[in-house]
Amino acid sequence: MQAQVRPEEKKKEERRGYRDSFDDEYLNKVITIMMDDGKAITAQLVAFSKYWLKVVTMDGKLIYINKAYVKTIEISNIEVRQP
Repeated sequence: MQAQVRPEEKKKEERRGYRDSFDDEYLNKVITIMMDDGKAITAQLVAFSKYWLKVVTMDGKLIYINKAYVKTIEISNIEVRQP
């Protein structure tokens, strides 16, 4: 007697309506990030991964932020000057 093989579940990426994150909505935009310690960071999001945000602050500093420490992200009304 052979054990029945269950049909494989679809991967999350293949599910209809699945969304891993909303990072692409604010890529290359100026955002305000509220950290879990209460600090607010206003910066432009230049790249992201599953666990990290890469941002450039208004004074030109490059910062990598772990998403585990982020409470909220809001799109700012501030325009970015292109060099």
